[in-house]
Amino acid sequence: MIYSYYPGCSLHGAALDYQMSIDETCKKLGMELLEIKDWNCCGATAAAAEDQKMALALAGLNLMKCKQEELVVSCNACYMRLSQVHVKFAKYPDLAKELTQLLTGGNDKGIITKPKVKHLLQIFMEDIGLDRIQKEVVNPLKELEIVPYYGCQIVRPGGFDDPEQPTSLDDLLAGLGAKVLPYYRKTRCCGNSLVISNEDLALKMIKELLDEAKEAGARAVAVTCPVCQLNLDAYQDKVSKKYGKTYDIPVIYFTQLMGVAFGISKEKLGLNKSIVSSNKVLKSVV
Repeated sequence: MIYSYYPGCSLHGAALDYQMSIDETCKKLGMELLEIKDWNCCGATAAAAEDQKMALALAGLNLMKCKQEELVVSCNACYMRLSQVHVKFAKYPDLAKELTQLLTGGNDKGIITKPKVKHLLQIFMEDIGLDRIQKEVVNPLKELEIVPYYGCQIVRPGGFDDPEQPTSLDDLLAGLGAKVLPYYRKTRCCGNSLVISNEDLALKMIKELLDEAKEAGARAVAVTCPVCQLNLDAYQDKVSKKYGKTYDIPVIYFTQLMGVAFGISKEKLGLNKSIVSSNKVLKSVV
């Protein structure tokens, strides 16, 4: 199965471990992700604060470059941005025409509205299916108490899961053999890039997420987004020092957990790249 793929800026940089695990798990499932040629930054949330129309154009340019009917995205921020722009162009054809002309030098064939944007988690659960995924499981994640953290972007209204009570990640983790614990903050914001402009507020938001995970008895947090992973992993030490608490909770990409269950080595999955080590937590299944 071949899919057009938009990695976004993080997957070839700070979130290389996420991309490594995506490559390995997709290979196991017979999937091939073909990066769209000459992709550019989608603008995420920052570009719109400067210039709304240019922000739309940044995302639209990537949609225009996709030659297939569907575009797979692995970053929650990129997914939200690209899917929202896709919907907006479909709803406002005059805007789509104006920006298509801008980006193509007058060729207004409406190609910006072509691909449907899907998150990789959606592809796994809807296209591949849990039954197929479970066939690859050789190391069930037994004894691993975990909470699923979707973040606030992947489940926005109009997405592929319930915006209040999503279940796709819960179901996937349970299908891998993990013990999925109730996590009421599963769709709460982690602060995103707020750590740059208002670190105190961001650390408070991260603390609340970590507190509930710890109170639930979780030994790890499963994530679907590089920004969420960065905030919950890299800022644990700052949160601990600020609030006088110790967390030491590994924050692991869902594709890394799939890879562990599939019997793929920790090195190939990039599990050695996170700040809070998952070695102790995964010892029982690796």
